Amino acid sequence: MSVLASCLVIAAVALTAIARPGRGRRVHQLRQEVVGADDAVAAFELVVGDIRSGASLHAAVVDALHRHREVLPWLREALDRGDPLEVALTREPAHEVDADRSEDDWFAHGLSLCGITNGTGAEVLDRAVASARERRAWRAERRAQAAQALLSARLLTALPLGFSAWGVLTSSSVRAAFRDTPLTAICLAVGLSLNALGWWWMRRLVMVDAA
Repeated sequence: MSVLASCLVIAAVALTAIARPGRGRRVHQLRQEVVGADDAVAAFELVVGDIRSGASLHAAVVDALHRHREVLPWLREALDRGDPLEVALTREPAHEVDADRSEDDWFAHGLSLCGITNGTGAEVLDRAVASARERRAWRAERRAQAAQALLSARLLTALPLGFSAWGVLTSSSVRAAFRDTPLTAICLAVGLSLNALGWWWMRRLVMVDAA
């Protein structure tokens, strides 16, 4: 019975680990990144509205960055020092190159394009906002699908554990097999190991796809 008790404890620990809320922390963090990115979109929609109301690009950017202080703080500081917008955009601090650029970098690039295109600042930034919204919606959809896949992985992992525990608790023949045949406990240990490995592998695949 000591072997049986040990196996039940292992199964209980595995179920607890799978159900632990912290397992979904990464998906929650990814969702929060999408929500937090709304500040950049709101800031540059404000810039577009001010330009179309007659404000200069410089004045509109200053006003938007002061209302949304989390967006491009380095640009706001340069503008507050009195730098022209074209000069302030060159003050961007160096950072690691990332193919998946943040929305702050996205809009900094849009502001740079305003000075080298024939279109108005409103037209350029309007297209940048539309592209950012489409990109964010695509990322949110991908992450929602990742959350659903993680839930499926939890169920696929928990069901065999629950079924095994139920069989041990309700069937005297199962308990007798554990008591009389060491091979049964060995098979259970192998099954638990493979189940845990399957959970880890499914979670790894889902989170890589959602990143």
